[in-house]
Amino acid sequence: MNTYKPIVHRKPVPVEDPAIVTNRLADARLHRCRCINCRLGNAEQRLYFIRDVDVAIVKIGVTHIGVIAGKRRTVDDRRRQLELLGCRQLLVMKHVRGSRAMEIGLHEQLDEFRIKGEWFRLTTYVANYIENFDGRIV
Repeated sequence: MNTYKPIVHRKPVPVEDPAIVTNRLADARLHRCRCINCRLGNAEQRLYFIRDVDVAIVKIGVTHIGVIAGKRRTVDDRRRQLELLGCRQLLVMKHVRGSRAMEIGLHEQLDEFRIKGEWFRLTTYVANYIENFDGRIV
């Protein structure tokens, strides 16, 4: 039995300049979703803020609303889906027209309040930020 394995030489992974990465993120904020539902005008992306009723935490995420696969979808459908996943009672605080890039920007801006993933501590600062949020990231 032959146990010979050829040596594979891998090319070094180039390290990108942080300025290029930052510019690419800024450019991504200007682009819309390219999924078929959004391109056909059947759906749009919504940035949502959903809080837990019992614990002071909030989820900041993006979902599609509109007619998707022949079925009408809303932000409330996403809330119900999250309730089933976590067995907790949730409440939609707010939702605005948004994008994945906008979601990433918010996550970066509120990173000090992050618990895990898309969940953040709902402090007075975060609650005021959400209340005054108009779809622009400063």
